[in-house]
Amino acid sequence: MLAFRQSQATRNALNVIVIPQALQDKLAAEATAAYPRECCGVIIGRREASRHEATRKLVTEIAPVDNIQPEAIRDYFEMHPKQLSAIEDRVAKADGLDVLGYYHSHPDHPARPSPRDLEAARDVYQFARIHYSYVILACHSGRVVDVTSSVLAEGEQE
Repeated sequence: MLAFRQSQATRNALNVIVIPQALQDKLAAEATAAYPRECCGVIIGRREASRHEATRKLVTEIAPVDNIQPEAIRDYFEMHPKQLSAIEDRVAKADGLDVLGYYHSHPDHPARPSPRDLEAARDVYQFARIHYSYVILACHSGRVVDVTSSVLAEGEQE
């Protein structure tokens, strides 16, 4: 079982992501299989607003996307653009589903956003990016040891 935790930024933003154990296990298996490279993909599900205006993100699907970075690059990922677009298009057409965020692994590094991750979140996912969860799995020696979820704070969106 993974020890899943949310960053302080996520709790302060009143965003909670709920990933069922079976999907946490799927994420861990993907990160382990990709090691020593980064795995990456899309988090899909439903958003629920509560009476306190907090948003609960209920994950129903994990959609892996091929990392198209060359084999030699261990500390970076780039999602296959056609696969990513197809997933996002499929979700856009599905009633009640939404892209809740994105995930990737950090081989032999902590499960916290790197400067490169923050730059990509600001530059690549410009639309609604402060509403996305960014899940990172720390995979050390081929074993997932930590998982975190973060959202960009309002001040980080520009």
